[in-house]
Amino acid sequence: MGFGNKRIKIIASFVGVVAVIVAAVVFSIIKYWSGYSEADKPNPVQPQTQTPPSTTMSQTAWKAEQVPIPSAGFMTALTVSPSQKGVLYAGGDVHGFKYSDNAGESWQLRQSGLWKAGGLGVAAIVPHPKQPGKLYMLSGRADNGKTDYGFYSSEDDGQTWTLLNKNLIPTVPQASNPQLRVYGKLIALDSSGPQDTLYVASYDKGLFKSTDGGKSFKVVGLAGSLGKDKEHVNLTAVVLNPRDPKTVYVGVRYDATGKKGEVFQESKAGGAVWRSKDGGSTWQEVWTGIPVRDLDIDQNDPQTLYAACLDKGMYRSTDGGETWQPINNGLSLTTPKKAPLYYNTVTVNPKRKGEVLIGTGIGHLNAVYGSVFRSTDAGNTWTNLIQSSHVHADPGLYIPQFYHMGGSGYAVSIITIPWWDPNTIYVAGRAGIWVSNDNGDNWRTIFNGLQGRRLLSSAIVPGTRHFIFGMVDFSMGGFDASTGKFQPIDTKQALGTKDRNIAIAVDAVQSKMMAGVGNQYANEGNYGSVIASTDGEHWTPKNNGLPGKRVSGLKMAPSNPDVAYAALKGAGIYKTTDSGDHWSKHSQGLVGESSLFSSFTRVPVAVHPQNPDIAYVLDDAQGVYRTTDGGKSWAKAIHGIQISGKMQFTDLSIDPTDPGTVYVSTSNGLYQSRNGGEEWQPLSSLPPSIGQFGSIAVDPRNGNVFVAVEADSGSTADAKPGIYLSADKGATWSAIYSDGAFGTQFDALLIDPAQPDVLYATERSASLIKLTKTFSTTK
Repeated sequence: MGFGNKRIKIIASFVGVVAVIVAAVVFSIIKYWSGYSEADKPNPVQPQTQTPPSTTMSQTAWKAEQVPIPSAGFMTALTVSPSQKGVLYAGGDVHGFKYSDNAGESWQLRQSGLWKAGGLGVAAIVPHPKQPGKLYMLSGRADNGKTDYGFYSSEDDGQTWTLLNKNLIPTVPQASNPQLRVYGKLIALDSSGPQDTLYVASYDKGLFKSTDGGKSFKVVGLAGSLGKDKEHVNLTAVVLNPRDPKTVYVGVRYDATGKKGEVFQESKAGGAVWRSKDGGSTWQEVWTGIPVRDLDIDQNDPQTLYAACLDKGMYRSTDGGETWQPINNGLSLTTPKKAPLYYNTVTVNPKRKGEVLIGTGIGHLNAVYGSVFRSTDAGNTWTNLIQSSHVHADPGLYIPQFYHMGGSGYAVSIITIPWWDPNTIYVAGRAGIWVSNDNGDNWRTIFNGLQGRRLLSSAIVPGTRHFIFGMVDFSMGGFDASTGKFQPIDTKQALGTKDRNIAIAVDAVQSKMMAGVGNQYANEGNYGSVIASTDGEHWTPKNNGLPGKRVSGLKMAPSNPDVAYAALKGAGIYKTTDSGDHWSKHSQGLVGESSLFSSFTRVPVAVHPQNPDIAYVLDDAQGVYRTTDGGKSWAKAIHGIQISGKMQFTDLSIDPTDPGTVYVSTSNGLYQSRNGGEEWQPLSSLPPSIGQFGSIAVDPRNGNVFVAVEADSGSTADAKPGIYLSADKGATWSAIYSDGAFGTQFDALLIDPAQPDVLYATERSASLIKLTKTFSTTK
C-alpha cells in the first residue's frame, strides 16, 4: 500500500513536471509572437528569420556591418608602425581611424572609444617606437560651429581608445579660416625617458606638453598673440631633434590681417619657425616672415631641417634653424592657371641620404593640382614624380578623374615611406591613399575599406532593391542591395561642366527618378539644377522656371509622380505638375525666404501618400511648414514644439500606414503629431538628454519607426547615440545599434523594401551601414 502510494506520487510528480514544461513552452511561444506585428513575423521561406527552437527563450537583436563603397574622402593622417611590418594607420577629415595589417591593401574602421564623436576628424597619429600597438592620436575639426576634438591613446593598434585630454584643439575657428581639414606633424613623441614626453600643437592655445604619457598637459608657449599684427597663430608642425629631444622646433603660420572674422587667406599670411633648447621652457623665433605649413628634420643629420611654406615653396636650414634659404629650383609657385600652388608637406627619407619628398596642392578652399616632388640631393633640384600616364586608378574607384592624383582637384596632405621597403611611397590626400611600389615610377589607388564618401540623400527605386544616392563631390551613385554592388551614375552630360556639383536631394516614385543638385562651396556660386531619369542611367535637366539656385530638398508625390516639390536655397519652394517640364514658385507664407534652406545638408520634404496637395517642408532653423492646398500657401506648423536656445530641426517623416501621424526630430527632442501637424507632442520615452535626434524612417508595412540619435557638443556625458526602433508609434523604444562601431552621424535611414528585417543607414564617416534583424537564443 505504501509502495503503491509512493508510485502514485511519483507519477503525479512526473505529470506535474511535464505540465510545467508544456506551460513554459506555450508561454514562450505566446510571448515570442506577441512582440511582432503580422508584417514582422518571420517568414518560413526566409532562412534569415527562422523561428527559434520552442524550448528556448527568444529575443531579437540587430547585426551591424559596413557595406564597402569603393571610394575614399580626404585623408588627413597616414603613418606606419615602426616595428610591425605591413601595419599602417590612417585617418580622414570626417571618417575616423583606419587600420591595415597588409600594407594598405585593405583597411578596417576602428572607433571603439571614439564613437561619440560622430564624423570624427583625425588630425595626427603617432605610433610608439618601443611598444608595438601603442598609438597616440589627435582628433579635431570644425563643422558648422561644432568641434569634435581630443587627445587619445590606444594599446591595441586602435581597437580601443582612451580619451586622455579633451582640451587640445588642433583646428582653426571658421571665423578665421573656413578650412575644415587639419593635418600635419602635430604630435611629437620623446620616448627616451621612463614616461613618454609628448608635445601637441594646437591653434592659438599654444604648444601643449605632457611628461606623464598624456595623463596631464600644460601649455609651454606659443599661445595667443605673438605680436600686434599676428593676432591669429596656427601651430602647423612640431618636430624634435632625435639626438637631443629637448630641442623642439615648431612651424607657425600667422594671420597677418589682425581682424577677427575675416576670411583667412593662407597666401597672405606670415609665419615663422620657433625653437626651444630646453623642452619648451623658453623660445626663440629663429626665422620669420614666411608661412610655414610643415617641417621635417633629417634623422641622420639633425642640423638639417626642411620647411614647406605654402605658395612660397620650399626652404632649408643646415645650421639647426639659425638661417634658412629657398630651395625652389625646378619647383613652380603657381598652378597652370596661375593661381598660388601650395606646398603642404615634407618628408625626409631616413634610409637614403639626401632624399626629400614634398607634396603640393591645397588652396584656400579647394584642392588644386596635387603632386609629389622628389629631391635626391637635399633639395638642390627637384623632379615631379606624377605623370598622368603613370597614375592608375582602379576601374571600380568611385572618384572622378578630376580627383585622381595629379588632377586639378587633387591635394597631397601626408607622404610616408615604410621602413620595410624604401622603394614604396604612400601618399594621403584629397581622394584617399595612393601608393607607388617602384620608387615613384607608377602609382595606384588603395581604397578597400577607406570609404569616406558622404551620402547626403538617398531613395529606393520602387519595385526593386536598387538605391540611388546623392554624394558629396561627385554627384550620384547607385547601389544594388541584391548584390551589394555600387555603380557610379554618370550625370556629367546633364550637369554640364560643373565638376563640383553634388546631389543634395534624390527621390524615386514608380519608374521616375529626380535629383536636386548644387555646388558645394559658396565661392563657386549657387548654381543648382533638377535632373530626371526613368532608368537611372540617362539623366536630363529639368530647369524650366527654376532660378538656378541650389536644390536642397526634393520630393515627388507618392500617388502622382508628375507632382514634385523642390526647396531651393534662399529662393523658397517650387512645384511641378508635369515631371519637371515646368516649375512655378509656390512660396506664399514662407518667412525670411532669402535665408531659408541654407543648410549644407538636405532639406527634408514630405508629401502625403494619397493626397499630393498636402506637403511638409522642414527648415533647420524655423521648423515645419505645411501646405494643404498644393503649395498655394504655406503656414508654420510647430504648435506644441518647445523652442529653446539655438534649436535645430533635423528630419521629418510621414507614417505611410497612417498619414495623419507625422514625426519631426530636433536637437531638443523627438516630436509626433497625430493630426497632420496641427499639434505636436514630445515623445518623452526617448529623453532629450540622449543626444540630438536626426534621421527618421517609417516602415510602410507596419508603421514601425526608426530614429537616429547623434552625439553633439551639447550632449550629456551619458548620451547614447545610435539607432532606435519603436513598434508602437513611439510609446516604447529599443536600441538596434548603439556601440558606435561604424560612427554615429546619419544622413538617412533606408528600409529595404524586399527584406523587412533589413535597415540601411548612411553614416557620415562610414558611408553605409547594413542592420539586419537576427534572433538570439538563451537556454
